[in-house]
Amino acid sequence: MNQPSLRQKLQQGKNVYGSCITSTAPMWPKVIQQTGLDFVFLDTEHIPLDRAELARLCQQFRAYGITPIVRIPSPDPFRACQVIDGGAIGVVAPYLESVEQIQELVGATKFRPLKGERLAVYLTGQEEMSAEMKAYIDNFNANTICIANIESVPALNRLDDLLSVPGLDAVFIGPMTYPLVWAYPSNTITLILKPQFEALFTKRGRKDSPLAFIFRWSRNVRFSG
Repeated sequence: MNQPSLRQKLQQGKNVYGSCITSTAPMWPKVIQQTGLDFVFLDTEHIPLDRAELARLCQQFRAYGITPIVRIPSPDPFRACQVIDGGAIGVVAPYLESVEQIQELVGATKFRPLKGERLAVYLTGQEEMSAEMKAYIDNFNANTICIANIESVPALNRLDDLLSVPGLDAVFIGPMTYPLVWAYPSNTITLILKPQFEALFTKRGRKDSPLAFIFRWSRNVRFSG
């Protein structure tokens, strides 16, 4: 029997678990499979991985039934298409702050192979797809996961608008980001945004709202207030 995809698990409200992998050693896919994790996070924003290395890793993890999620270096829809072509199932775009940026990411991950003006008229609602084309596009991108990296105060302030973009599957938040935005010392990371995080999980409970991945460091992290 086929196992549900990571996207299906998210849509069903299930918890999913993964780990960031920074090594290209061939031992890791089998090791990760033995842990029972659902996905691996491969970071090309901060880790020097070239396209060939990344594609090999994605294909190896997929062969072991593990979903590769790739963070691209910048919110570039063409980069998103490249990593999907290489084998990524999930794409994280960093530092998204506007509805337009998220729409572009959705276009790259959920509307392939459309690009250019034809893609733009569908994304902006100027035209509707025919039933046949919609069925083809939905099937072509059925398991692809679109994830926005929410890592700034402006993004939090626009959270309702950002979460409302159709096609966004999840948000990815890193607790180290917010203190750095406000120039807090990094030796003791104090998250003073507890109400905002609570608001995020409240919004998570709404119908069709994205779910949240929480990326945690083994650092001295605490909530204040």
